[in-house]
Amino acid sequence: MEDRPRPCYQELAARLVRGLPPGLSTERLPPAWKIARWYQVPLSTAQFVRRAAVTRLRPPLQLLPGDPGCPPWVGLAEDLRERIRAGRLSGRMPGRKALATAYGVGIDTVGKALTLLAEEDLVEIRPGTQGTYVAQAVLEQQ
Repeated sequence: MEDRPRPCYQELAARLVRGLPPGLSTERLPPAWKIARWYQVPLSTAQFVRRAAVTRLRPPLQLLPGDPGCPPWVGLAEDLRERIRAGRLSGRMPGRKALATAYGVGIDTVGKALTLLAEEDLVEIRPGTQGTYVAQAVLEQQ
């Protein structure tokens, strides 16, 4: 009996997305345990398949300004920078999860954008659960 190589989770995610009805939201994707049964893979692999399918179903990012070849966190940082300088953002900023949802990006992308703004001394990232704040020096200039 010949051993066939198992498809990687990206191939399985592509198959899963192709088999779904058009316009399906990511919340309606089958749970990982069902995916594991359908494709006869371990649950951990099915979780990767589900996450990859969610990524494939996510609409393309169009909310950010700038060059299309530019990394998304640079465009996000540019938009937040403009909002801070215009005075539309002050004090404690929305959480990373809220920003990720509002801009349609991942939490890591938001983290990279905030790190970039922190390097420019526009925001202060306070460790723990204290959050991110617009830098006091920026607020005094407004």
